[in-house]
Amino acid sequence: MFDRPMVTLRPLHYSGEVSDPGAGVFGAGAHTDYGMLTILATDDTPGLQIWTGPDVASRSASNISNANSGGGSWGEREGAGAGEEGAATAGGRWRDVEPIAGAFIINLGDMLERWTNGRYRSTLHRVINTSGRERYSIAFFFEPNFDAEVAVLPVCCGPDDPPRYPPTTAGQHLLDKYAATHAGYHGPVKKGQEK
Repeated sequence: MFDRPMVTLRPLHYSGEVSDPGAGVFGAGAHTDYGMLTILATDDTPGLQIWTGPDVASRSASNISNANSGGGSWGEREGAGAGEEGAATAGGRWRDVEPIAGAFIINLGDMLERWTNGRYRSTLHRVINTSGRERYSIAFFFEPNFDAEVAVLPVCCGPDDPPRYPPTTAGQHLLDKYAATHAGYHGPVKKGQEK
């Protein structure tokens, strides 16, 4: 399951532009990570926020995409939170994750949520800039083998809690997530086919 893991190391740079969640301006809009586990190293510039509070059942790519295209923050659209830093509505709140020197931030992803039948939830997070400084981080995405089975673990379900997710493979799970996120993408435009 982990003898040929899928791993990605992604350097991230966020501009010094101050975010305006109400106008849809983010460093990164609200999202969950698709895979199993993300390990994040960051500089001393704040900006990462996590959602704490009531969960919203639907976290579809289209909902998140709409939130990031000027419709306000994820929480504002769903009535679950506010776009202003630290503001709260309906019992939820965006919380700042303060950088700690020498520490890593660990985010659980959608694949781990699937394996645990929702017992461990993927971390809904976003990046906003309130400091006006550039921000740098490095994300390490760790996934099992492409062909590893992702089925609800027997200890995470029972007669009163049946599996909420059908079995799949790690690779198919990721491909499905990418396809949903990029549903309108049909590949590069070839020369002579421009509109």
